[in-house]
Amino acid sequence: MAQKKSPTKKAPPKKGGATKKTKKKPQNGKNVLVKLAVAIILVIAAAGAVAYMANRYAPALEEAAQSQAAKTGAKAPRPAEPPKPAAAKPQPAPAAPVEKAPIKKPVYEIFDDKHIEEIPDHEPEVPEEPPVELADDRPRVAIIIDDMGYGNGIQHKFLDLPYVITYSILPHSPDQIEIANLAHDKGRQVLLHLPMEPMQYPEVDPGPGTLLASMTTDTMMDILKEDLAAVPYIAGVNNHMGSRLTMESGALYPIFTVLKKQGLFFVDSRTTRHSVCRPSARLFQLPFAQRDVFLDHVRTEAFVEKQLKLLVSVAKKRGQAIGIGHPYKVTYKVLAARLPAVDAEVRLVPASDLVRVIK
Repeated sequence: MAQKKSPTKKAPPKKGGATKKTKKKPQNGKNVLVKLAVAIILVIAAAGAVAYMANRYAPALEEAAQSQAAKTGAKAPRPAEPPKPAAAKPQPAPAAPVEKAPIKKPVYEIFDDKHIEEIPDHEPEVPEEPPVELADDRPRVAIIIDDMGYGNGIQHKFLDLPYVITYSILPHSPDQIEIANLAHDKGRQVLLHLPMEPMQYPEVDPGPGTLLASMTTDTMMDILKEDLAAVPYIAGVNNHMGSRLTMESGALYPIFTVLKKQGLFFVDSRTTRHSVCRPSARLFQLPFAQRDVFLDHVRTEAFVEKQLKLLVSVAKKRGQAIGIGHPYKVTYKVLAARLPAVDAEVRLVPASDLVRVIK
């Protein structure tokens, strides 16, 4: 038979005291501190992540908001701006006296030694005109006074001369309407004194409304139409300066086309011996004439008297002649004194009487 194991007996406690159980010390204080530190670190990291994301995506979000506002018609919220420091209120400066800008007077035709090409030393050779049938025996003379329209006082004296004189007025000049009205009321003929580019441009500027050889045709036509509309009662046109432009047939063609359509004539002032205005006018069958004598490119009484005699002489030789002067005091003085004698030798007529279509 198997023997039963006897139960193991516990050893008796040692003498000297009862047996003590070992107890663990509580860890609750340390765990709380660790958890708190971890939480703080996580909060700091989350705040940093939020700040980073805000800085990175704020422009895109703002742009999206503005785009959405544009679609819906609502106003996008504007980002807050930091307050600006209050600026010191500026003290008003003392008001300066207002002065009116002086009226710029025109540069007249260039007749001095520096720009000699503007006028030949001698009168240009022109083709002989066919005999003109006259209503009487006297040759016909047209005197044109250029550069009218600027208030210098003397132009009104020219208008008071009791003789047939043609007045050519610069476009966009301060007195253009007044002078045109006065001339028209006195039964005098009015021309547009059309500014054209001289050889010395831009050192020499013909003034407002100038036509330049470098312009496109469209630009030139726009300016030309403005010039033509600026001066009332015009019967025709003559050039102001223009030693450069009147050498360019390509520039003259569109100008003459407009003049013909508007029923105007053209008088070539002949500021250069190389002008091609005559053949261009012939091509377009535009009523045309050209200057024979300049009266006052030297401003002395003796010279103007000599030129006036030359004008009469040319008229007697050819049956007609055109003289061009300017609103100078010396020119007025000579005309006022000499026109009675001139009117006895020749018949003073408006410029339109001496233009014709060249065959």
